[in-house]
Amino acid sequence: MSSEIEKFVGTSMLPTERLSWTAGQLDRRNQNQHVVQMRDLRRATELAVAEEGAKLVQQLARFERYGRATTEAKFKLERAKKESLILQGEDSEMRAKFALLDDDLLQRIRVDLLEDE
Repeated sequence: MSSEIEKFVGTSMLPTERLSWTAGQLDRRNQNQHVVQMRDLRRATELAVAEEGAKLVQQLARFERYGRATTEAKFKLERAKKESLILQGEDSEMRAKFALLDDDLLQRIRVDLLEDE
């Protein structure tokens, strides 16, 4: 009986081991390829996320610039309205102060232009 078992084990183990060794090699190779593919996919995903993030940051910066420009335009309009009300208004004291400031500005411009010559 033991000789029958030894005969069976002796003949059948070698091919089985060889098949399992080849299957193991194939499995390890496939697993390594899968790991490489997953790393490549991860890198591609990280790159896409970074690029999309950069686009969003640029877009937000543009929106902030638009908002600042709009606010600045509103303040300019408000200031122009106040100036024209003062210039046409009944407040003679403010008109006189504005005239002094305008004269001072023109004097500074003249001095600056003379210095450049």
